[in-house]
Amino acid sequence: MKAVHSFKSARFKPMLESIGGTYIIKPMVQIMALSAASIRKHHPDFVLITDEAGKALAEACKMPYSEIISVGDKFDSHPNFWIHSKLHAYHELNEPFVHYDNDVFLWEPLPERLLAADVFGFHSETFVWRKYEAYGKALEDSGIPIPKLHRKYWTSRMPVNMAIFGGNNHAAIKQYAGFVLEWLQDNQGFWNMDDKQAQALDENIAFIEQLWVSYLIQDAQGIPIELLLTEQQVQANEKVDGVQLTHLHGAKQAAMRQGKTHELVAKLDAKLKEVNPEVHAAVQEFTSPDVDIAALIKESQDGQNSQ
Repeated sequence: MKAVHSFKSARFKPMLESIGGTYIIKPMVQIMALSAASIRKHHPDFVLITDEAGKALAEACKMPYSEIISVGDKFDSHPNFWIHSKLHAYHELNEPFVHYDNDVFLWEPLPERLLAADVFGFHSETFVWRKYEAYGKALEDSGIPIPKLHRKYWTSRMPVNMAIFGGNNHAAIKQYAGFVLEWLQDNQGFWNMDDKQAQALDENIAFIEQLWVSYLIQDAQGIPIELLLTEQQVQANEKVDGVQLTHLHGAKQAAMRQGKTHELVAKLDAKLKEVNPEVHAAVQEFTSPDVDIAALIKESQDGQNSQ
């Protein structure tokens, strides 16, 4: 089955254009590179769908995709609508596929029972339903015009974590993605949002992605979404036969809370070097700062102390 990564670079452009450039986004690049290196071991057909800046980044870091497709400026939306690249991939692919988020590391192939399904996802999120209610309310309160799917399908309370998503019924997936993309277009890519709306979209976008997929595939089309893991398995961090992967999202949040981000980055660096030394070397070169950041910080501190 075709494997897919997608990447919209807009959120990272301000950092790329600031002092330090690519060095500032080194953790993101390391994560994406390790994800790509681990997935490619199990998917010879592995494509990246991105924009021009994303294509340049992936090529410079020698990320091991079998194909890199640039869509140019088709991700014409506010940077906070970061799922645009994912939706574009879901909509344009006309064959069975599995899309992995860029922070998923695949150590062994996914089970065949999952890859044989019409539509599949990572796991459901019914245990945190109240969060999704809060997401929807925050979006509505901000003034963002939200289709009333949550009122039409009000008995459905099964958001689906889409860190891993895809299936063989690409027509059903295309219908879901098409609905969201049309809504995005009707709202001019949300370029005209105020700051409150931009923050609401950024913080609550799971409502749009992970709840609407259940509404528009399971409820509207009557197609059940097969799940890789149960919520009980996820909550218990249970080892499951036939499933060997890492979704870094939780580990990133924990490291930030505990002040251990640097330790996590060091572990990622060592793992990338182990999995693919060539990609590791390319990432190191790409993210080397053009300026001596430590010297700049010291110079700034010395200037403050002399005042």
